[in-house]
Amino acid sequence: MSEATHVSQAVNMTQKSKTVDLSIKEVSIPGIRSFNLIMKENEQSRHFVIKDMKESTRDIRIIVPMDHGQKFLDKLILVVKFGVEYLSKHPSQRARRDSDRVFTENMYTEAGRKYYFDVYNNNGDLHLRLTYKYDGRRDSIFIDSECLIAFVEIISNFNKEYPSITDVLLWKDLVITPQAIHPPTIQPTGVAVPSNVNLPPSVKESTERKNRHALKVCSDPAPCSIEHNGKKYHFEIVEGDNIFLRMTEMIGEIKKTKIHIPIESVKLFGDSLGDMIDKFSKVRLTEEKAPAS
Repeated sequence: MSEATHVSQAVNMTQKSKTVDLSIKEVSIPGIRSFNLIMKENEQSRHFVIKDMKESTRDIRIIVPMDHGQKFLDKLILVVKFGVEYLSKHPSQRARRDSDRVFTENMYTEAGRKYYFDVYNNNGDLHLRLTYKYDGRRDSIFIDSECLIAFVEIISNFNKEYPSITDVLLWKDLVITPQAIHPPTIQPTGVAVPSNVNLPPSVKESTERKNRHALKVCSDPAPCSIEHNGKKYHFEIVEGDNIFLRMTEMIGEIKKTKIHIPIESVKLFGDSLGDMIDKFSKVRLTEEKAPAS
């Protein structure tokens, strides 16, 4: 069946069917940035929406049909892996200016949706500018590295729990307003994210909320430290509402950098680091074997 026929059917079906919210997830860094990831469904299709909840950008949204949910997730994982490799480089090997774009990927669908994944170096921190082009619209949001980790976890769960129910792509974006739909139950699942990124537990129609717990250091396995060139790198497992591997860089008694990695994502980071070290070793070996000119 041609895409034009699919389009015609999709337009007719979306006009007749209601869209309901299956799951709403919030990812936020208090006082800085807040996002909603919303899984939506009508009788024929599922898609999720990413919205920047800042007052000035609430009309900006990224829409991803579940037909392409895994492909979209794969692009985000590429960005995460790049970030690990890039930040491990010596500063002299990084971009010369903080405003430099240091990584780019893109993704296109048969229905004409275009997604652009551009990573920028902002004073030593990496930020993803995610751009969505479709049907005359162009929407962009900026996602910092900690929120991006939470995005990967949430979208991974979306792909598992809400797979595509049709091979017909959504053709017309539905109007999305908070007042439009009142789902009987919102069923998000817990997602592990860094400690300064707030992700609410499951939310139901009632206003009940679980109290969040302070992080505590686990004694088994015991924390460990590595010292190199006057710096100390401290590793420990910490537990609160979720469990993280916390890595702290210290110079003397001064804490320079602290990173929280969800325990479920540690293997992803480990694999990325392993791949990076293997590539580095092969390059060095090749350089050593090369005859001197």
